[in-house]
Amino acid sequence: MITGVLGPILFGIDASLPFLLFGGIVALWALIIWYALNKQARTISKGLGGENVNKRGPFSAFAPAAATPWSTLESRYYVANKEHLDQKLSGGNKNEVDIAYLEQSVRKLNAALKAETYKRKNIEAKMDVLMLKLK
Repeated sequence: MITGVLGPILFGIDASLPFLLFGGIVALWALIIWYALNKQARTISKGLGGENVNKRGPFSAFAPAAATPWSTLESRYYVANKEHLDQKLSGGNKNEVDIAYLEQSVRKLNAALKAETYKRKNIEAKMDVLMLKLK
């Protein structure tokens, strides 16, 4: 959307300006994505005992993914390092709980219990009225 709005304005300043600006943004974004994927590929390769960890080159970390799908490598890495990854992702404390979530759950259960109690008392009252009519 920004390209559609700013493109004509930038084109009015200089014909190559929109291409340079937005092309530069795309190139920068591609480098950021490549860096993140390369870092993850090296981590996975190292975690699975891969031989390509110490090799240099822009694509050497992706060599194992040529023979095995990336998702399979990710799954194997997770299974091999499950405890460490879970501990890392949980902030280091496995026993940490979300108190606010637990309080909300207790409030919901308490409200449901009160509603069911009211329904039960209502049904009991109706049954008492029916029993009096039958006598």
